[in-house]
Amino acid sequence: MDNYVCKIATLDDITKKWDNDVKENINDESVKIWRDKFINSFKLGNRICYYGYLNDEVITEASVIINKDDIPNGSILIDDDMGYLVAFKTKEKYQGLGYFSNLYHFMENDLRKRGYKRLSLGVEPKETRNRNIYFKWGYTNFIMQDIEGYPNGEEVIVDFYYKNL
Repeated sequence: MDNYVCKIATLDDITKKWDNDVKENINDESVKIWRDKFINSFKLGNRICYYGYLNDEVITEASVIINKDDIPNGSILIDDDMGYLVAFKTKEKYQGLGYFSNLYHFMENDLRKRGYKRLSLGVEPKETRNRNIYFKWGYTNFIMQDIEGYPNGEEVIVDFYYKNL
C-alpha cells in the first residue's frame, strides 16, 4: 500500500478523473452522461466524492449522495443522518488487493465525523461478490427492492440496505 493515498475529491479532481474516463471510453455515450451528472451533483453540494490514489493515479473511487432530491427513492435512502453510497469502483488490475477497503474505511470515518449515523447502498442481487462484501461490512438491514435505470436504457433490479455507524 506504499504510495496509496485516500482523499476527499475536489471539483478539479473530479473533472480530471471524468475527462480521463471519457477519453478511455470515447464510444460510450453513457460515460459522458454520468460525467455530467456527477459533476453537476457535486457542484450543487449533493454529493461527496472520495478517491484513492496510487502514484497520483485514481485507482479507487466512491461517492455519497447527501441530498434526497438527487436520486429516485432519495426520501427513503437519504435523510439528515443517512447518506447513500454510490459509484464504488476499483481499476481492474487493483481489485482484490485491499485498496478499496482502505478507501471505504476512510470514507466511513469521514462521514461519521460529519455526523452521519447510518449509510445506505444498493446492490444488484446477481452481484453476489459485492453483496457478500457489503454484508460483511454490516449492510444487512433490508430497506426495499426496486428497478433502477441506467443512461443506456438498461433496467436492473436493485436491493437496498443500510447499516448503523
